[in-house]
Amino acid sequence: MVFVHAWRLKTDEKSSMHAEQKAVPGSQPNGTIDSKSAQYNLDRNSRLTTSSEFSYVFADASAIHTQSFTILARSSQQTLSRIGLVISKKNVAQAVARNQLKRIIRESFRTHRELLPKVDIIVLAKRGADKKKNQELFGDLLKGWQKLATTT
Repeated sequence: MVFVHAWRLKTDEKSSMHAEQKAVPGSQPNGTIDSKSAQYNLDRNSRLTTSSEFSYVFADASAIHTQSFTILARSSQQTLSRIGLVISKKNVAQAVARNQLKRIIRESFRTHRELLPKVDIIVLAKRGADKKKNQELFGDLLKGWQKLATTT
C-alpha cells in the first residue's frame, strides 16, 4: 500500500490550476494567438506612432469638439484611417483612468472605422472625461466620428 500525503495532492492541483489561469486569452498552448482574438487588435499600421506623424496632424488639422474629447483630423495618403491618442496627466490624473480611456477610444475607433474617411486622427481627452460612464464616452465618440465623416 502506497501512502500519499493529502497536502501534496492539493499543492499539485493548485499549481496546475495556477498555470492554466496564467494563459493569455486567445492564445493557444504553443504560444501563438488565434486569428479570432487578433482581429480585435489595432495593428501598427492603424496607429500614429512617430513624432512626425503627430506633428503632421497638429500642423493643419480640423477640430471637432465633443463634451469629453477634442478630435483633430487631417487627410492622409494612407489606405486606412489611423489614430493617435493624447491623454495628459493634467486632464486625467490617475494612470488607471488614462489607460481605460485609451481602451475605450481604441475600441470605438475600431468598431466605427468604416464610417471614417482616409484621415489621420488625434483624440485628446478633456478634463473630467474619466468621471463619465463608459456608455457616455462611447456615445460622445460616436457623435465625433459622425461629425468627422460628414465634414471631410
